[in-house]
Amino acid sequence: MTRKRASLLGAAAATCVVAAVGLAMITPADAASTAAAKAAQNAGSRTATKTNSFGIASVDDYWTPERMAKATPLDPPSAPVPAKSFGALALPHLSDSLQRVAGTVGSKPPNVYTMTGAVFFVDDQGELRRCSGTTINSPSRRLVLTAGHCVHGGKGSDFYDVNHWTFIPGPGQNPEPRVAAAWPGNGAQWHAQQLWTKDGWKDSGDRTYDIGIAIMQDRGGQRIVDAIGGQGIEWNRGYGLTASLFGYPVEGSYAGKAFDGKVLWRCGTSATTNQGGFPTMPCILTAGSSGGPWLESYSKDRSGDLYFVNGVNSWMFWNGDPTAVYQWQSPYFSDDTIGSLFSQVKSM
Repeated sequence: MTRKRASLLGAAAATCVVAAVGLAMITPADAASTAAAKAAQNAGSRTATKTNSFGIASVDDYWTPERMAKATPLDPPSAPVPAKSFGALALPHLSDSLQRVAGTVGSKPPNVYTMTGAVFFVDDQGELRRCSGTTINSPSRRLVLTAGHCVHGGKGSDFYDVNHWTFIPGPGQNPEPRVAAAWPGNGAQWHAQQLWTKDGWKDSGDRTYDIGIAIMQDRGGQRIVDAIGGQGIEWNRGYGLTASLFGYPVEGSYAGKAFDGKVLWRCGTSATTNQGGFPTMPCILTAGSSGGPWLESYSKDRSGDLYFVNGVNSWMFWNGDPTAVYQWQSPYFSDDTIGSLFSQVKSM
């Protein structure tokens, strides 16, 4: 699948991100004209009617270290999206109230490194792929949050193979500084039962709705959030938030350390900005980080605390080559996006 990124030439061009990738700043009037129709289309949509029929042991056997090493990062498809559909529902509705679901600890001491992991799956073309994701708390305690393009290929594509969709959390050891430990060899595999996203992503490839949730199978009679914990989640929070984003990048390096897909990396805490309705943060993480969480007010000095997820890595921007990433965007978390999706699957 062709990767879709923003490729810019020269420092001057870097100041014109919106024009370079075909985005348009969406005004409140633009949003209001299409919001009602799109909200009706995206009240919540099931995206996997087929349950996992392989059983845990056989999927464990499938995802060998060799297959994981061959899995390539998956970025959004290259099919164009009309500029006016970008962010039509992303702009916050001032009348919407903040919604929050608190996180919960599991049987291990919690930190982002136990609850965030790499996702491995087989896409609709039969290719071995990978993304990032994180557990979130819910009444069912079975949910993993990721990007929509990590569960479905978008317009003209299909759902990915739910029988081979696997989440491997990090070892949770020595979160600062980052260490690879023996991951993923020492991480238990958790396998999907169902995959969900929004109709706006599934039918139109509109990255306003590039959000996905996997309902995970129990393992050894235990639910995933009970085992490893789950972050909180929030929506209708607005922009200008202090946040950090996380992911398992596989291309390029930083300070002489290669991004090899085995280490969870964090981009430093900064304030989110509004670019065309999309929360935006500076970050150098590369492909493989898609679906990783944005955590509000994360602090490395409070690594045992729980946080609220208010975004996922959806779209990257780079200069010259794909290892020169300089920022990421997330869908705006609102009632129309994550709120309706979470409400539909939270008890499954």
